[in-house]
Amino acid sequence: MKRLIWDESGGPLVELALAMPLLTAILLGAIGLGQLAMGAINVSNAAKAAVQYAAQDSGTAVDTATMLSVAKADIGNTIGQTGTLDMPKPLGLPSVASCVSTGTSPKSYSCSYCQCSSPNASVAPFACSTADPNTACGVNSTSQLEQVIVVSTHINMRPVAAIPGLPVSFDMYGNATEKRLQ
Repeated sequence: MKRLIWDESGGPLVELALAMPLLTAILLGAIGLGQLAMGAINVSNAAKAAVQYAAQDSGTAVDTATMLSVAKADIGNTIGQTGTLDMPKPLGLPSVASCVSTGTSPKSYSCSYCQCSSPNASVAPFACSTADPNTACGVNSTSQLEQVIVVSTHINMRPVAAIPGLPVSFDMYGNATEKRLQ
C-alpha cells in the first residue's frame, strides 16, 4: 500500500494537463499580437507607397485615386483585414494645407503645403498655390521652396485569435510625409 501512495508515474501527464490551457492562451495571444503588428506595418508601408507616388511631380500630388490604388496594391490582402484600405484626411496639418479628395464615398485625401528648406522661424508654412519661390522664403538665399505631401491610410483589423480583455477589432492608421522641391 505504501508503494502505491508514493508512486509518481503519470505525474508529468497531470502537470501537462494543468499547464496546457495556459500555454494555449499564451500562444493564441502571441499570434493575435503578431497579426496586429503585421497589420500596422502593412498600413504604414501603404501610406509610404502612396506618398512616394505623389511626390513624383505636381500632377501626381493631386491624383488621389491613383495614390489609393497604389496603397491598395502595396497592402494586398492582410490577414484579418476587414473592409478595404482608405485614405482619411490627415490630422494636425498647418492651417494653410490644401487637401484634394476623390469626391467618391468614402473620400480619399492627399494634403500638401509649402515651406522653405531653410525655414525662417518668423515665417509660417504657406499655401503652395500662393507661394512665389522668389519671395516666399524671405532673405535666406540658400532656401528652396518645398512642397510637403502628407498621406494617411486606414484599415480595420480583426485578429484571428481574440485576446481576452481587448477589443474585437482594431483601427490601424499609417501616416507618411514626403518633401519635394517646387
